[in-house]
Amino acid sequence: MGLFTNNEKKALINIEKQNHQARKKANDIKLNDKLTDKQKQEQLADLQAKVDMRYKTKSDILGKHKVNVIDAPIYGVNKKETLEDL
Repeated sequence: MGLFTNNEKKALINIEKQNHQARKKANDIKLNDKLTDKQKQEQLADLQAKVDMRYKTKSDILGKHKVNVIDAPIYGVNKKETLEDL
């Protein structure tokens, strides 16, 4: 039996997709020469508010379950040893 329900998995994936799109949109806003600094700030603040709401939803889902987080493998000299330890 999995840790998360199918609906929770779908929600977490959707949150990550939306956050990725928000990062791309934020970059586009920053690079848009047609917007004033104030317009950029307003649009970026709106995006951030949406990301913050999704973060809360994600935290609520993850908070329902005990999740063990491990450090990502170090790539380089110790990659083989690190992967063996996992």
